[in-house]
Amino acid sequence: MNDVAAIGALEDLRYLALTGYNLEKCDFLSALGSLESVYIGFGGGKTLDALRGKRNLRRLELMKVSRLEDFAAIGDLEALEWLKIEQQARLRKLPSFERVPQLKFLYLDTVDGLQDLSSLDGRQLQELLLIAKIPSSVVKTLGRCRAERQFVLLRTKAENAKVPTAFAPNNVGRSTDLTQWLQMMAKPVAFSAP
Repeated sequence: MNDVAAIGALEDLRYLALTGYNLEKCDFLSALGSLESVYIGFGGGKTLDALRGKRNLRRLELMKVSRLEDFAAIGDLEALEWLKIEQQARLRKLPSFERVPQLKFLYLDTVDGLQDLSSLDGRQLQELLLIAKIPSSVVKTLGRCRAERQFVLLRTKAENAKVPTAFAPNNVGRSTDLTQWLQMMAKPVAFSAP
């Protein structure tokens, strides 16, 4: 399909993967109210504003979107359950999740510019994965966030040793455990019908 904007006519579209597209040219997303799962990778753009108002979006994956620095629109995705942000160097602070009560699965991989996780304070997640070259002091900004399953891997063994006990199960940082996590992440998440 040469004209990607034609996707906007597919009003009942539930799953969408965009690879290599400029987010500023994705206004057609506003017409796709049925979207449940979106992958955006290897494109460009400064904001995720094209995703605002997606009340049915339950799964979002962002991978290596160049120039992306404004993640605030994620905080408006009220049905979001599963979020993966990978290789986003400009992510400094997670958006507010106050309006995202269903978020249960959060994967942050190679988000080495991350400085603040405080928007997760008090959240109860099923899974939390954090792999980044960041200091342990950033992990401390999680506050009272808890996850049933968690894996935290930081820049060095010394930084891993400083991870707060609540986020440092005995297996933190071992490659065999990371392999298990990555296998779990690769499994599709089943969504129940609304």
